[in-house]
Formats: sequence, structure tokens, C-alpha cells
Amino acid sequence: MIVFKQLEIGYHQPLAQVTIEMLEKGKVYALIGSNGSGKSTFLKTLCGQIKPFSGDIAIDNHSIQSLSKEQFSKKIAFVPSRFPEIEFTTVKDFVLLGRTPYLNNRGIVTKQDLEYVDGILSRVNIQHLTTKYTNELSDGERQMCAVARALAQQTPIILLDEPSSFLDYKNKRRLIELLLQIAKEMNLLILFSSHDIETIVQFDIQLLGLSCAPSKKIVTIDNKMDFEQLIEQFYE
Repeated sequence: MIVFKQLEIGYHQPLAQVTIEMLEKGKVYALIGSNGSGKSTFLKTLCGQIKPFSGDIAIDNHSIQSLSKEQFSKKIAFVPSRFPEIEFTTVKDFVLLGRTPYLNNRGIVTKQDLEYVDGILSRVNIQHLTTKYTNELSDGERQMCAVARALAQQTPIILLDEPSSFLDYKNKRRLIELLLQIAKEMNLLILFSSHDIETIVQFDIQLLGLSCAPSKKIVTIDNKMDFEQLIEQFYE
């Protein structure tokens, strides 16, 4: 699904080398590492917001550098770490924004778009929030709303930057359970960054790690590695 070809991420100088060979559909991946280590840079490189420092990324055998913005929007949905503040927007209207890549030149929402979004709201179990304004939501409700918008975008890949950072333990578990469920049922590739290792290791999630300096690399982690080793290798 996603293949990495001698990829290095960074801005004016290399930040980290990516040693992962590929990421597959139907699976959930969690990226761990210290604050400021480059997790967000990696995600933004994947979704085309930042160009690779060197090397390339291929999605379904197509280089991301050959994809237009419209093509990207139909391949990858990105959920940022902070919920966007949009005043006087209902949950349904917010989730409908995910349909933008599929609207015609006049931006008209069709009956099919509305039905698709209704189905997503039910799948994420927030249909009862349809008419509520986003600024009235709890942190847990906002995160489910953000995931619903990403699903409405109907992409095979969803990236999330620290999706559980403002959630309590119960909502963290609920979010991870939802991501695992939709990855399996909808055959999606889901990758999120997180510091909640204690929660993540309780689930069947493949860990990726951004190792500490001086040789910073993004690697696939053996899920049998114990907690203390994880902390030692991936947190400064």
C-alpha cells in the first residue's frame, strides 16, 4: 500500500531516516517517540504537506510527488492534533466537509453525500450529536467527530497526529477500539502518533518508533519488546 524508498524526512537538513519497507491495508500502526523528534514531520511528509528531504514514497505504486492535491485528497485523510475551531458549525456540517473532494465545481452536496455521511455518523456512534455545534462538544466527542470527517473523505489511508492527547483513559480506549474496527471492516490503513504507550500495548497494533539521536531512524518495533526497552530506545 505505502512503500518507502530510501526516504529521509526533514526540512533544511535530514531529520530522520525511514527504514520501514511498507505499510499495509487493514492494519493500524502507532508511531511513538519523544516530543519534537519528528513524528508530525513524518505524518505531514506522508500526506504531502512537506516534501521528502530525499528518497520517495509510493502509494499504490504511484510516487506521492506525482500526485495532484485532488488525487492526494482521495488517497489520504489527515486528522491534525488540534480540533479546528469553526464557529456555528453543526457536527453534520463539519463531517460533510470530508466530502469536499467529491463535490462538483459548484460545490453542491448531493443526496448520496448526505446518506454517506449519515452512515459514517452511525458507524462512529455520534448520530445523536448531528445537530449539536462543534464548540459544544467534549474532547472525546470532538475526536470522534474528527475521525468521522476523515472517514467521510472516503480514503484508503487515514493519518492522525496525537489523536488521544486530550482524552481520558476511557475515551482513549474507545478511540483505539474504533480505529481497529474500521481498519478491519473497511480495509483501511490507519497510522497515528501517540505517547500513550501504556494504552496502545494492550491492543493488536503494530508499533513504529522514531529512535533517539544521534542516529535517528523510524523503525518497525518488535511488539514483544518490553516497556522499559521502549522507553530507553525511543524517549530521550
